[in-house]
Amino acid sequence: MGKKVWLVVLMAALLCPLLAGAGEVKSKYDVDFYGYVKLDAIYQMGYAFPGLDFILNAPPGNYVGFPNNAAYGSATSTIRRPRGDEQENRDADAFGMTARQSRFGFLITGPQTDGGITTRARLEMDFYGYDPGRKASSNQDPIENSGELRLRRAYVEIMGDNWSVLAGNEWMVISPIFPMLTGNYPYGADIGSLGYRTPQIRLTGYALDKKLKLEVAFDNKLGDPEAFGFDVDTGRAFGAPAYEYGITYASEGLMIAYTGHWAEEEIQSTRRGNLGHFGERVNSYSNNVSIKVPIGDAIAIGGEYFEGANLDGWITGAQENGWLMNRHGDIEPLHCSGGWADIELKPMDNVKINGGWGLDDVSDNQLRLATLKPGYYGMPGDLAITKNQMWFANVGYNVTSSTMITMEWLQVISEYENATAKHVTAAAGGPGPGIPHRQFDNGVVNRYTLSFWYIF
Repeated sequence: MGKKVWLVVLMAALLCPLLAGAGEVKSKYDVDFYGYVKLDAIYQMGYAFPGLDFILNAPPGNYVGFPNNAAYGSATSTIRRPRGDEQENRDADAFGMTARQSRFGFLITGPQTDGGITTRARLEMDFYGYDPGRKASSNQDPIENSGELRLRRAYVEIMGDNWSVLAGNEWMVISPIFPMLTGNYPYGADIGSLGYRTPQIRLTGYALDKKLKLEVAFDNKLGDPEAFGFDVDTGRAFGAPAYEYGITYASEGLMIAYTGHWAEEEIQSTRRGNLGHFGERVNSYSNNVSIKVPIGDAIAIGGEYFEGANLDGWITGAQENGWLMNRHGDIEPLHCSGGWADIELKPMDNVKINGGWGLDDVSDNQLRLATLKPGYYGMPGDLAITKNQMWFANVGYNVTSSTMITMEWLQVISEYENATAKHVTAAAGGPGPGIPHRQFDNGVVNRYTLSFWYIF
């Protein structure tokens, strides 16, 4: 202990004179430090996936837990039967708080060259890093009071007068706007809003005084980990990048955009033996229309529509289901469509009110009697969500220019239209020895979130 104390004293003696004469420390470039501190206090009525901090979908209301935990990584688990109405998903409630959405970032801009080129870089992080050691039984919750850092955005951008090249982790080109949710962190993922952040190289061109923007990006379709002991990402296994593209017109608050993507995955199939074989391919694509329209100074409406296939992963569609093996043994991408719409009202300078709706609608016919993600989840398609819908309303009050309080109501409705007595398998609670016919009720969750923000 004595040696450590003397070491600290020596370091302080050496550094204090240096710090005293240093004054302010500045970068040689322009640095914008930004972000916000946020606390969410959440009351949730109904059990939800993945939990309380945020919601993506709701399990059937008349069950305990999930209808088939094989859908979430365990190939051997079966349904857990309710032992009383008070234990069913729709009767569950929970309360919790989290500050993990707090974030900070740096935008660093260099000087313009004589040739008119400007470069900048961004680094942005939050506290939604994954902690595999979280256990409620350990009498501690390390994620909530010691959230791990997570990289959000990290890119270099080279900009000319009417063009730019971006390289790094950034928001996708597809679906460039989001519904105005204040309490649910994913902003509509898997409930009508596509798009996430991914490593990419993006080329952008501008016209009409930069009102018109053309974009092309190359990134990797992050696929599914395959089974049989091989750590293979099916998106990267294809051996070529995914492609995104978009055209956007924006002027004086009005924004209209068409965006899309195309990619392929190379998967491992079990059709030629127990160990399977590589080389089967399944495509992924989307077509997306986005619009935002101001109506005077106090009203704005916005929304998006999408349609496509194999939209799982960072594309955030179809509740993380991308492809399936149909009843004939053929592999095909799962089709999905949907979107969202919202309205923003500003009755006073320091008050904002938002309300909206979202929908993620999966192909019922494809799911029926199919197997989802063979080799990984192996979930019967009859058990999957066929529609995922949300309704929301929130109000925000600016206490000061930097401090805001928001209150949000969010309802998520997950439908299981194929999970009837006719289609549910015996292992999942349908017809079978000693197991009565049972139909899945819709999963319904009502979520109320009070949030405190300090924006800097």
